[in-house]
This record gives sequence, structure tokens and C-alpha cells, in this order.
Amino acid sequence: MRLAIINVTGGSFSGGYRKYLINIVPRLAVHPGIKHLICIFPKNEKNKGWIKRYIPVETFYFDPYKLLGGLFFTNQSIKKIIKRFSPDVIFIPTEKYIGLNGIPVVNMVRNMEPFIFPALKGDSIRDIIRNYILRFYGRIAIKRANHIIAVSRYVSDYLINDIGIQNNKVSIIHHGIDIIDETKHKIPEKFSFLSKNEFLFTCGSIRPARGLEDLLEAAKILYDKGLKFNVLIAGETTPGAELYKYRLQEFIEKNNLINNILWAGNLTEEELNWCYKNCKAFVMTSRVEACPNVALEAMANGAIIISANNPPLPEFFLNYAFYYEPYDANSLAKAINNSINLSE
Repeated sequence: MRLAIINVTGGSFSGGYRKYLINIVPRLAVHPGIKHLICIFPKNEKNKGWIKRYIPVETFYFDPYKLLGGLFFTNQSIKKIIKRFSPDVIFIPTEKYIGLNGIPVVNMVRNMEPFIFPALKGDSIRDIIRNYILRFYGRIAIKRANHIIAVSRYVSDYLINDIGIQNNKVSIIHHGIDIIDETKHKIPEKFSFLSKNEFLFTCGSIRPARGLEDLLEAAKILYDKGLKFNVLIAGETTPGAELYKYRLQEFIEKNNLINNILWAGNLTEEELNWCYKNCKAFVMTSRVEACPNVALEAMANGAIIISANNPPLPEFFLNYAFYYEPYDANSLAKAINNSINLSE
């Protein structure tokens, strides 16, 4: 089989998307059923180094789509590459459609936010418009795909029950995670003062869908009761979510939490592993997910888990997490208190 993986995005890749490709492409490259494999990327990923280092197949590049670009017309540079390569199957690991008639297309649904919560409280007007466009575009891709990979049971149920996709067109394939190399742990240099079991940890892009206000409000409740600990937040602010980050910081300063809430920014894989391994608990406050890499990473590192009880999180954590009701800081404070007692 000749397989083309087309990474149709509006720009740069998230960390989770890069990790997915780094894990899956080398495995596909040596699969006996695949005779020839190519990967097609937007041009703005070309000089970032990770593709040359981790993607061991022939690569091509196209001009990235703009916000409305590609909704109804095939990107011409992609069309030329596909015509020259003549694949038997096209795999698009996103909810994007490209009009290449006659070639079977497999899409992956890995972003549920536009479908479930296109307009969360705190989202910018730009992000709300973008999410509604992505939802419209995503439904086109899903309905026209020859087959769809759902990264969780939650995603599969949505595709079948809400969009009306036939059961036999959907396969559930969770993201995987490698066994963590015990030597790949490194304390973040600027937080070298942290010790094991001294802090709660959370990570991911800083944006309204993260639900970080739950964690800050719960920390305030527990601090007022005399329970002291640090909260380490890893991840960068998503463009368009600057006001959300500002309001979080405003809450921190107003409630005298500035010495206990630590913004880490982006961390390396080794630094993330150290944080998962040494935190009191990993806290997952996300409003919506499909198959969160950070959840798998936290479990692989043996972290105690505190999680919102909204789907699909219980699908992954099962009975091995302290659950709380999202938007309920008192519920989260209780879960944190219970987890701290366990870790001690």
C-alpha cells in the first residue's frame, strides 16, 4: 500500500500533535503492509528541526491554509504532490477535508472543543468564530471520509449518535504512550527549590478550555484553611487567550497567591517527567478533551490523579483518580485534600 499522511492545519502544530506523529510515523514506516509512505507538512514546520530528526520518511511541504482557506477547494500544492505520488490511501490526522476525488481518505477526530464547546466563557471573539468554522469544516470532513479514527469511546459515541456516522465507518484507537525511561527526569532549573510531594502539577496550553480557574479557586479555599502547597502550571498561553491568562493572574494577585502559583511555561520532556513523578498530584481541569496526551503521561509516570469528571477523562483514569465536579471549586478542594492525605 502507498500511504500519504497529510497534516492539514492552519499553521503550527501543538505539542500533542507533534508527539503523535513522532510516535506513529516510524512505526508505519516499517509496517510490512505499507510499501511507500510520505508525509506532507505546512511549510512553516520545515525548519523547526523535529521533522528531520524524528520523521524517517520522505517529506513534502505546502503553503498553510488560512482561516477560511481550504474549506471548499483543494490546496493546489497538496494536489500536485498527491498526483505525483499516487497514494492508495490518504490519512489526515485532523478533522479537515481536502477534495481529492477517487482516493480513499481516513480522518482522525482528535479535537472535540469545536464540536462540544465552540464558545466557552473566556474565549475571544476570534476563537469563537474560529471554533464555529472548524466545527462546520469538521463535519464536512467527517461525513465525506471513507473511514474515521476516534481517539476515545467518547469521540466514537459523538460521531455515531450526534453526527449519524455508521458504526462500521468508525474505529476507536486511543493514543499510546511508551514506557517512561527512568533516566529521562530533570528538575526544571528555575524551580530547583521544589522537592518531592511539595506541589500540585498541571500542564497544557493556557486557554479557557483548560478550566484553570477551578484549580486557583480551590487552592485559595485550602490556603484559607491553613493547608499550604505550591501549584506548578506548565504550558504557554495560546494566541487569543491573553485576556484569560490576565484574569487568572489578576485572581492570583488579588488573593495573595503570587508566591504559591508558579508559571513554568514550556518544559522539556525530561522536565515534564520529573514534575509528573515528583508532584503531590497531577490535576486535570479540562472542560473538553478527546484523548489527552498529558493524562497518559501522568499515569505512565505514576502520578496521583485529580480530575474533572466530564468525559472522556473517566474513560482513561477509570477508578484510579480523585474526581470532582467541573466549575465547583469546593468539590476540587475536597479532592485535593483527599489526594494529599493519600500521598502523605
